[in-house]
Amino acid sequence: MLEVSEEFTYGELKKMAFTDELTQLPNYRHFKYSFKQFIHKCQETESEFAIIFMDVDKFKTINDTYGHLIGDHILCQFAFRLQQVAREYHLHVYRKSGDEFLILVDDVSILLEMLRTIQSAFRRMFVVQNIPIYCNISMGYSVYPRHGTTEFDLIRVADKNMYANKSRDAIRS
Repeated sequence: MLEVSEEFTYGELKKMAFTDELTQLPNYRHFKYSFKQFIHKCQETESEFAIIFMDVDKFKTINDTYGHLIGDHILCQFAFRLQQVAREYHLHVYRKSGDEFLILVDDVSILLEMLRTIQSAFRRMFVVQNIPIYCNISMGYSVYPRHGTTEFDLIRVADKNMYANKSRDAIRS
């Protein structure tokens, strides 16, 4: 029988279940819970919301070149910058997995402005252990109910759009 050496409060267990350990952002489990709430609200009010899917371009190269510890620091700085934008626009940011992040946007009218603000926040280099590292990001979005009505459909469309943007950026480089 497994013996637990620490006792956790309900609040601590809930935080552990819904928070990404590395970045301290809400995790994908929390996203799923929030998504259901957004759907319910939009069905009642006949309104829209958007999902933004984003990742760090060439993150595997960063990990391979500088090591996973530096990569983890980049992800934490990435999360910090996202949180700054999130506060400004009252957004909901989540770490999906690895270098993938999701944002729920309840005011679709500010979507394009907010995407530009996020791009701007990531034009500055990251500095980890005195190493300057430039990272580009790729983003794609989908809008409920225009692009789908399920979590799976909306993430799939946002992901597809992100990769289309990534391909366009690669051609321009």
